[in-house]
Amino acid sequence: MTNNSELPQLDQAGLDNVESADLITVQIPHIGQALIVDTRTTKDGSPKVLVRPLVGSAVERAHKMPEIRPELGIPETVASFHWEGSVNQLKQSELWEALIVRTQDSLDKWAICSLMLDSYEKESD
Repeated sequence: MTNNSELPQLDQAGLDNVESADLITVQIPHIGQALIVDTRTTKDGSPKVLVRPLVGSAVERAHKMPEIRPELGIPETVASFHWEGSVNQLKQSELWEALIVRTQDSLDKWAICSLMLDSYEKESD
């Protein structure tokens, strides 16, 4: 089990980015996937939380969002995090907690993404 003190901590700038960005990406290179959190809301009022293959940059990811959410276009603000630890460590981190707090209405989507990330990590072992 990992001690929380060993996990990377978010500084105030990182927390501010999570609290304010339209689009948040967490790149997880060792599984070749990214956790994508589009905090913008649609008519149904919910943000979008999903797992997608890595792309070259956060800007590229922002420009791909209209393919996923055409009604919202390109996000205005983007925050990007590079995660080198395990998926389990990510799910124990301040970053994960801050993302869940930001998207409280999407807890069911978080459960699905959590399972997806776990399966990708198992495939990469």
